[in-house]
Amino acid sequence: PFGGYWIHTSRDLDVHVTPHLNDYSSREVSEEEGWTLKLNASDPLGVAGGDFVSISIKDNANDSFVYGEDEIDHPNTIQSEFIDMHIDRFDWVGTSDSRGIMAESPYFSSDVRSISEVEDIQIWNISAEAYNVPGDITLSWTMTDEINSDLHLVIKGEAYNLKEMSSIDVPSNLLDEMVVVMGDLGSYLGPEEFGLSNAYPNPFNPTTRLDYSLANDTHVSIAIYDISGQVVENLVDSYQYAGNYNVVWNAHHYSSGIYFIGMNIDGDYYTQKLMLVK
Repeated sequence: PFGGYWIHTSRDLDVHVTPHLNDYSSREVSEEEGWTLKLNASDPLGVAGGDFVSISIKDNANDSFVYGEDEIDHPNTIQSEFIDMHIDRFDWVGTSDSRGIMAESPYFSSDVRSISEVEDIQIWNISAEAYNVPGDITLSWTMTDEINSDLHLVIKGEAYNLKEMSSIDVPSNLLDEMVVVMGDLGSYLGPEEFGLSNAYPNPFNPTTRLDYSLANDTHVSIAIYDISGQVVENLVDSYQYAGNYNVVWNAHHYSSGIYFIGMNIDGDYYTQKLMLVK
């Protein structure tokens, strides 16, 4: 009674309002192939309004922003005590989908990615704010199906296995930085300091490999130089996240001799001498 409701939809549909509905027979259910994780935030006392986000891996989805596939977050402010949780996609702000709809906010309630584009590790950055909710917040989760990849929720460096647990209680002041990691957790947590191995094998024919680790997100440039200092091949020139990496140089097109591999990270330069023997 005396309540107003605003309904936001991402596609055309019919809305039926029936009082005191005791079952879900009239609900429109969309069955789609794929996997979905629903992460809920609630007040253990049941006083505050809760919230949830969903992340999905599905066929024919698009990793870029697509309105309707990726749902924009709309906080539930119908009461003074509530929790607002969202997936943070600051990289989408200002981008438009194929219909010209622009992402004007970095906060989303749903992020759908493609099965065909799934890499060794997938990361969803999630944050939440608790308004007038003292004490702990209960985080709980459900999945539509099992998934082969490891799945963890990382909060301030502490990891929780989502496949072995179903809920945790978290202080409200720790909700500003959460990450769902699908895949190798060690790759996400990354090394504590920069590391660079010696290229091996060396001497080599025709391939050699260089392992390195990044403690921070940074731009990395790696190139091969000949004895005169001329660049003969660029191996890496991109922004990379903290983690462990390797690069392989295949020199089958080059003649025997001495070469150098140079690595530039934020103005710090590292070189190693290589000997190609055919």
